[in-house]
Amino acid sequence: MKGNLPRMRPYKTVIGIHSNPFEDALMHANRLITTLTDRPEQANRRRVVVGAAALVAAPFGHVLAQTPGTALPPVKTTAFDGIHYLRGLVRVNGERITSERAVIKPGDTLTTGSDGQLWFAVGTDAFFLRQRTELVIQPNPSQITLVGALRLVTGAVGSAFGKRSAGGLRITTATATIGIRGTGTYLETRGDGLYCCTCHGEVELTSNRTGASAIVKGTQHSPRLCIDEPIDGSWIKEAPFETHTDEEMDALEKCVGRRAPWVKKSFF
Repeated sequence: MKGNLPRMRPYKTVIGIHSNPFEDALMHANRLITTLTDRPEQANRRRVVVGAAALVAAPFGHVLAQTPGTALPPVKTTAFDGIHYLRGLVRVNGERITSERAVIKPGDTLTTGSDGQLWFAVGTDAFFLRQRTELVIQPNPSQITLVGALRLVTGAVGSAFGKRSAGGLRITTATATIGIRGTGTYLETRGDGLYCCTCHGEVELTSNRTGASAIVKGTQHSPRLCIDEPIDGSWIKEAPFETHTDEEMDALEKCVGRRAPWVKKSFF
């Protein structure tokens, strides 16, 4: 039996992009199951194999925090201004766009339908919009071709911002206002408030209701839930890392010629 078992290849990080250890574990589990199934007298060992795969994957829970719908689409990750990926119903100022040649600029209002996705870059900033999202891009008063502020009306948006001077940039939502400098963030409006992950860098969260503020720093995801109605005086609490991935945020950075700070060379 020992000679028939497939060899397990070591886990590697290739140029800082995680191979998925969970998928690796399942792949090897499937190979083992096939081998064991070919020998009916040992088919009962399949449960052991599946359990072993789960144990192999368990230490990598952070890497596995990818929920349905967050798989990385075929984004053009070379650095250029414009649309890097377009799918489904996407409107710019109320007009549907169907070509990646469409222009997106500060001053535009972007909306996505139930099947819509949009990735784009403006200057040193890059963004992706998930389904059912409305985002208003406000121009920089001193340079109107650059992003000066954002207003997330509803939905979810990932952002990778270039470094900014004092004052930075602000994202407003119904629940909180987020002060940005050079940062990567993921925001998602929810029924009870706002999910805000500081993927890297530093943000200042300010409650629209109470005016209370908090500084959140992150090197590889520091998620918080900002609550519309404070509970016992608290309007912000820690939240799980979910609904976005390392790979998505690094792909955003590549759209503007950067890499996420957690990307490192393989140490194997």
